[in-house]
Amino acid sequence: MNVYRRLFPFLRPYLFSAFFPAVGCMLLFSATNGVLPFVVQHVFDDIFAQKNLDALKFLPWVIVGVFLFRGVVNFGHAYLIEYVGQHIVADLRNALNAHVQSLSLSYFQRNPTGTILSRITNDTTLVREALTQATASIMKDSTSLLMLVIVAFIKDWFLALLAFIVFPVTILPLTLMYKKVRRAKSRRRPRSTDRMQTKKKQLALLGAKTLGGAPERLTERMNREKALWGPIVQRANIKLQ
Repeated sequence: MNVYRRLFPFLRPYLFSAFFPAVGCMLLFSATNGVLPFVVQHVFDDIFAQKNLDALKFLPWVIVGVFLFRGVVNFGHAYLIEYVGQHIVADLRNALNAHVQSLSLSYFQRNPTGTILSRITNDTTLVREALTQATASIMKDSTSLLMLVIVAFIKDWFLALLAFIVFPVTILPLTLMYKKVRRAKSRRRPRSTDRMQTKKKQLALLGAKTLGGAPERLTERMNREKALWGPIVQRANIKLQ
């Protein structure tokens, strides 16, 4: 919780403008998961079983409307959450860059440049996932699960209660396997970069530190790169989703 408390100031500027609307779109998308079983039930009961022509004229429009609504809110959620995530990464990298430029040369002698660059590039991406995508996914999955549980008890409370007894028994071995895979993945993650490349980057960064006015120029250049490439990266990530 202390980590989230320290990172929350980077999320605060985008709470009401993008994050809360993204959460609202996500909750609406998850809520429609509870509507789909009732739509499918009416399709099979009214159209296929009872041969109801009025239902045949009406239900296709309902299905199209439901999936159109799901598509709109899903796009809104993907766009807004990506907008928040990319801006958080840009702000965090700008803050780290400004802090790194103010450090003494002894810090760069003690720490490899590859480690510093990894902190600024890779770790900030993990922060974005923790602040936006992970939080939104938890809320989305919780809402979907709640709606499906309600539908299950409405349809057949006995089978739903039986599923609640069997489900914890089946999820336990999956949880244990996930923990083993995660530990194995963390052990295989590369910890260092090539020595020669690291030395070259370190010398280049030390040379930049010795130039007069270099920190200010590097900070201004990073801000220009953020304004130029930020929207492009955001649109690319949305297309990949």
